[in-house]
Amino acid sequence: NMAVSIVGSRGCAYKCTYCNESMFWGQKVRQFPIEMVFEEIKTLADRYGNYAVGLEDSMFNMRSKYFFELLDKLDSIKLNPRFYILSRVDSVTDDGFAAMKRAGVNNLILGIENGSQKVLDKMNKKITLPQAIDVCRNAVKNGLIVDTFWIIGHPGDNPEEAETTLDAIARFYREGLHQNSEIAMFVPYPGTKIFEHPKEFDLEILTYDWEKWARFNSEPVCQLKDFSREDIMGYWTIANRIANEWKRYNAYKNLSPHDPRLKPPA
Repeated sequence: NMAVSIVGSRGCAYKCTYCNESMFWGQKVRQFPIEMVFEEIKTLADRYGNYAVGLEDSMFNMRSKYFFELLDKLDSIKLNPRFYILSRVDSVTDDGFAAMKRAGVNNLILGIENGSQKVLDKMNKKITLPQAIDVCRNAVKNGLIVDTFWIIGHPGDNPEEAETTLDAIARFYREGLHQNSEIAMFVPYPGTKIFEHPKEFDLEILTYDWEKWARFNSEPVCQLKDFSREDIMGYWTIANRIANEWKRYNAYKNLSPHDPRLKPPA
């Protein structure tokens, strides 16, 4: 058996600067018929024993008819307890959270991306950090497990702004607003305006070795005028250290929740 992710649609309606999805798919969202998505999930499980672990659509709009019809359909089958969907901070609703729980979709992944409003605006993210905090708190209150995405080194970022991202990631763990986080160094994907016109963004591309241009790199492929390769690498390393320490703490806390020796990371 293996973990299988399902794709029910192609494209994204949003145009975040760091993402090339809207360009790649022609700036349209194309959705597969709900019955087709449902039968794919069901057949993989019943015939092959491969239970889908999530829907890898770019994002689900919890105000859309498609979302609710798909979740209602999934309610009729048993899903992997780790089954997840992706959405946006500005596209979730209480009714959507309730539909997820009814269908057995317990995991929600949200792209927060940065703790600095300056950088969020440069990303064309169209959200605020307080908004993200409220949404994550509400999702957890509704019984969901929240994972988040973050990016270090996007245009507009620098050591001072990166400190706000470190603080935000730690706060989200400290207040139980997310249970897991994936932290990436910015990659100026081909097709984006940043890749085509790096000088406009005070960005220098350091390598065109495409094997190093993965989503979750272990070294930067670019640097900024005010954010050197070494500093980007350093803040990314610290961010991951914060996340890993909190994950270890939470794992042991769950094993022995009343042990007075357990203290959360500083």
